[in-house]
Amino acid sequence: MIDQAVSKLAAYALQTGLIQENEYTWAINTILDTLKLDSYTDPGQEWEELELAPILEELLNDAYARGVLAENSVVYRDLFDTELMGRLTPRPALVTNLFQKLYEKSPREATDWYYKFSQDTNYIRRDRIAKDMQWKAPTEYGEPHNTITPIARRRGEKFELDLVLRNNITTREQPLGVYHPHAELHHIKKENIGLIEVMGLAVLPARLKEELAEVAAGLANGFDLRANELTEKHAGWAEGFAKNYTITKDNALDIVQKETGLVFAQVLEHAGVYKRNNSGKQAFVEFLEKVK
Repeated sequence: MIDQAVSKLAAYALQTGLIQENEYTWAINTILDTLKLDSYTDPGQEWEELELAPILEELLNDAYARGVLAENSVVYRDLFDTELMGRLTPRPALVTNLFQKLYEKSPREATDWYYKFSQDTNYIRRDRIAKDMQWKAPTEYGEPHNTITPIARRRGEKFELDLVLRNNITTREQPLGVYHPHAELHHIKKENIGLIEVMGLAVLPARLKEELAEVAAGLANGFDLRANELTEKHAGWAEGFAKNYTITKDNALDIVQKETGLVFAQVLEHAGVYKRNNSGKQAFVEFLEKVK
């Protein structure tokens, strides 16, 4: 019943500290207003620790069925549940004041609290992070960590500053950007790389989760990768590295993930303004001399 989902969302807000005990009725009314619900019967149930994602899913499904949610797409659902959670999020001044009080006590405690707060309000979506696949791939740059990023950090009594260098120049040969992943890598990564990727954490498109699994299965079973629309774009790449391994059902996915990491290392090389060759290194030294 939708009344149960409404009750659960208000209880979740109470459990996570987004609202106080004396705000519970207000929260119920706010949720009903956002969902354009005219009636509500309290289920009269005490809820144990609640998970947000399934509650929101039930509420959004109901909103779409009643015509309150215009489209049942990811974008429309995200906008609507953001509005819903925004109604239950404390005002910015309250959040800022609490953060500052915690920061005076301990910067770590303050940032840990704010990270959890961002998850509790669904700004950071726990359910989507839980679906992320992560692995490390050894490259000549480490696993791949070694590039320049705009991060200031304290080491002892001194501060260390890393700089990211960006250049959006394009050419006829590289219309998306000279320092953008080149066409031969687009089957893995066509999008711009962000700062977190410059640090060596590859943020790859969601389509790869299924596609790479299919590549691994195809290699392990001797299937024609060019005959499957999920693997066709990867066929040349996979056929190229497959000859270097004895591929089995047990190791196929590990090999594909390793080779994907090597492709990402190439992505970083393409994005680097100063290349890892003699002329690039010399140009970088000259740049450092100019900015001293």
